[in-house]
Amino acid sequence: MLNYKSLKRIIDIKNSLEKSLRRLVSKNSKISSTAGYDVTPVLKCLTDGFFMNAAHLAMDGYTYRTFRGSTQELFLHPSCILSPILAAQETTQSQLPKTILFNELIQSSKMYMSDITVIDQNWLYEIAGHYYEQLSSRQWMLKESMDFD
Repeated sequence: MLNYKSLKRIIDIKNSLEKSLRRLVSKNSKISSTAGYDVTPVLKCLTDGFFMNAAHLAMDGYTYRTFRGSTQELFLHPSCILSPILAAQETTQSQLPKTILFNELIQSSKMYMSDITVIDQNWLYEIAGHYYEQLSSRQWMLKESMDFD
């Protein structure tokens, strides 16, 4: 039996994604299939919806941290497509993407990110500059208050 509320929610999400995609794609370009074509508009659409779930590669080269200044280490889930890169003995920092989006966090022995995609960090400032400008100001103010202590 189908759940009406769930189906309505699916339609709402679909409409929201279409609206974001139309806003991000210029009027002159066409939205095409992702099979062998430019997927940038789709990735920007995901960035628009999940900008708060962005993480950057930490200094150790193996873990991630959110841009919100969290000190919690985030790990790629073992089922993630990038996990084999981590399992390889010769993994170097340059092999993992610098910036990713994740859909959910799974608490286990570690905090794992699942459903990830690689994005360009500049898109965060382009698409959600309002969020990252506020974040940068807050971090700057915290740093200044610590300097005065």
